[in-house]
Amino acid sequence: MIHPREVNNTVAGAVAIYDPNGAAAIIAFIIFGVLAAGLWTRYFRTRPRAKWIRCVCLGSTFMSIGFICRFSRRNGINAWSWLFETLLILLSPCLFLAQDYILISRLAVHLDAEDALLLPRRVIVVAYVLADAVTVLTQLAGTAMTITFGNLVPIGVKASLLVTAGLWVQFAFFTSFLILYIVFWRRLSRRETGFELQQGGRYSSPIAVMRMLGVSCLLLLIRSIYRVAEYTAGAGSTLGQSEVAFYILDSVMMALNVLGFLVVWPPSCLEKRPEIMASHMVSLERR
Repeated sequence: MIHPREVNNTVAGAVAIYDPNGAAAIIAFIIFGVLAAGLWTRYFRTRPRAKWIRCVCLGSTFMSIGFICRFSRRNGINAWSWLFETLLILLSPCLFLAQDYILISRLAVHLDAEDALLLPRRVIVVAYVLADAVTVLTQLAGTAMTITFGNLVPIGVKASLLVTAGLWVQFAFFTSFLILYIVFWRRLSRRETGFELQQGGRYSSPIAVMRMLGVSCLLLLIRSIYRVAEYTAGAGSTLGQSEVAFYILDSVMMALNVLGFLVVWPPSCLEKRPEIMASHMVSLERR
């Protein structure tokens, strides 16, 4: 077992070998905390409560807590602080990925366009969320092995490789999801679903959710490329030691992703209220 104040820099992974900036960690904590509070407020105010949107709420909450752990090790590498920081900051975006996988299924049902998906919606949810869970467990196992056996270089190296492999698999699945999303969008654009897509306000219509989902995918893609490159390059690389890169390519991307869900609250766009249904019927009668 590694001493609480020691982590082997050669095998610990890119996130652990420098002392993080305390002020930046606190600012990130506040930003994600405010975003999480906003999401949970919207969640509890939504009737009926859309339990399927809780992934992004939980993910933003965990990200916020992760930056407190990051702040706690600003004056030296603490194994346990590093462990929880890694678990919360590295793995929380997996919840954002799962949210996107669930959201495209909800969109297909809402628009009665399940046949526009490349795969049945249930297969998408089960297969992609399951793959997401497996990669989470892989990264979790690699992180735990790093903390437990980090001083034993052969095992520590294998632990780092396990985390990297999990990130590569996650990236591969997400890339295939991007293809699925693009095909879904193109097929919808060829159909006479314009009214249904535009139904609602600027930030409360299915088309707003579709666009927000696209932006979310782009932000998650940037973050995924960064994390794969970071862990593949190793702890001693320039990228691995760059805190600026961490905040710009990871934290900022995830904050913008969460902000998108807060501005375009999917449950209010996809849960049809009586007044929206009445408006829909009136518009149909005028055609």
